[in-house]
Amino acid sequence: MSGLKRHTVRPWLAGVSLLLLGLLLQSVRAAEIQLAELMSMLSQVKQIDAAFVETRHSSFLNTALKLNGRIKYEAPGKFSKETLSPFSETITLDKSFITIVQRDGDISREVSVDSNPVISGFVESVRSTLAGDSTVLEEHFSVALNGSRPDWSLSLSPRNTRMMKLVERIVIRGQEQQLVSIETVERDGDVSLILISE
Repeated sequence: MSGLKRHTVRPWLAGVSLLLLGLLLQSVRAAEIQLAELMSMLSQVKQIDAAFVETRHSSFLNTALKLNGRIKYEAPGKFSKETLSPFSETITLDKSFITIVQRDGDISREVSVDSNPVISGFVESVRSTLAGDSTVLEEHFSVALNGSRPDWSLSLSPRNTRMMKLVERIVIRGQEQQLVSIETVERDGDVSLILISE
């Protein structure tokens, strides 16, 4: 009789274990964030004023270059990156133009975003992500999203052939509505990592 019970209980336990495993996997899948959800969440952010530390690794540099400064964003599309050290430079994006102001305060360059697909790609990787505009983002990149709301990763692979020759991928990581880092991996092996702290 005990042998019969043993053979009866074991399949039952196995069935319960499989059921629990299935419920666990469903729970994990449910926690994974979807692109539409992430874009909706990010579009609610109307202003950012955060410190950044950027580390650039390049084959042309003997040691990594570190930059410090502030990043500012105003919805729907005004963005600035102010480098405070080791040099002074402010790059501002407003609508379709990028303005670069160097330490002497003179405007050294003004560039139309639409004039260059590579510049446009870099701009939209950040602007469209912050604005939560998946349509424009997917026009420029193949998008792969991983993770959950508390810890997500958005991997962007360029669609434009000119940009593809220069950039392998751009990876934007975040927690809920906050951007944590922007990593750019170039085809020649150079890497730029921007860490953001609000």
